[in-house]
Amino acid sequence: MNSQPFSGERDLFDARRAYDDALDQIALLVRYDQPVAPEDPELERKPVYFSEEPGFAAAVRQSPEIMQQLRRIERLDIEGEVARNQVLPRVDLAAEYSHRGFDERYADTVGDLADDDLANWQVGVELSCPVANRAARNELTRVRLLRRQQSVRLNQLKEEVRTEIRAALADYNNAVTDYLRVSGLLLEQAGVRFIAQVRKDEDGPLLGMETP
Repeated sequence: MNSQPFSGERDLFDARRAYDDALDQIALLVRYDQPVAPEDPELERKPVYFSEEPGFAAAVRQSPEIMQQLRRIERLDIEGEVARNQVLPRVDLAAEYSHRGFDERYADTVGDLADDDLANWQVGVELSCPVANRAARNELTRVRLLRRQQSVRLNQLKEEVRTEIRAALADYNNAVTDYLRVSGLLLEQAGVRFIAQVRKDEDGPLLGMETP
């Protein structure tokens, strides 16, 4: 409860301004692109408090810094896949074509040449393993390290957003509570004045109106 002296309409104006400012701050954090049109909280009801998680999720989706960080991580994932492939064994399909040479049976060999019986085909698979491929392994290590660093930075950005959301929601909830308090005090003050006036005018005109 605020211990400051109550100054009526001025306090109500300040409370409403704090309420509007807090609502604008929430809209700014979640990048809400529609005009914010706050309504007066109902005096007979408890204030409605925003939940942290929906606001946090919306702010994360709309944060340019977080989106940029996610793109960095995506690029590093691609670089890591390429670097990982460089240190894996390589498998290639190999094919070879040649002709056998002539032998002492020249006439028969010439006949085989005409029928293409001297063709020699070889098809196989070549498996090559990098030996001490230091450059490729160093690149893979570098990319993995950078990927972890960027992931840590992403988590830091998310925590910064969560802290901002918590602060904005706390300001808003406090503003709603204070607005209701000030409005209630005004209503109570008006009731006290009305009762005092009624008692004053019990034997005479009520609120400046002549009795018939």
